[in-house]
Amino acid sequence: MRISSEIVVAAIIFFFMMVVLAFNLYLYAKWHLRSALRAHSRPRFDFTAIDIDPLPVPDHGLEATVLQSLRVTVYRATDFKEGIECAICLSQLTDGEVARLLPKCGHGFHLDCIDMWFCSHSTCPLCRRPVGTNPNVQPMSGLPTIHA
Repeated sequence: MRISSEIVVAAIIFFFMMVVLAFNLYLYAKWHLRSALRAHSRPRFDFTAIDIDPLPVPDHGLEATVLQSLRVTVYRATDFKEGIECAICLSQLTDGEVARLLPKCGHGFHLDCIDMWFCSHSTCPLCRRPVGTNPNVQPMSGLPTIHA
């Protein structure tokens, strides 16, 4: 079977036209996507703060006086039936470790862990109750208190 030269020329022209068409589609898609991205990146509203004061940043940590008023004790396993797991470092307190017990909720933590927590928070890590001294809350009895 013999292919004539007219068929070969027609196939080359057809292939060339397909390449040109594909290249034009590529350029169109590139231009269309770029303009669409530019349109989405433009701000729709212009929020310029000329005479507006910046919002006040609230203090997040616990005040030093409140922190010093919280009880510090030496942990003894005999004082707690189920023991205490420090929710900050996720390890059990062992006998002889210094712990801080929160007065409102009774949760206990390693002293270093909870003091670091209170640098940026003012609530209990477990129950999120505000921490502070309250004259109506009776401290847990039977545990020795260490004054830091």
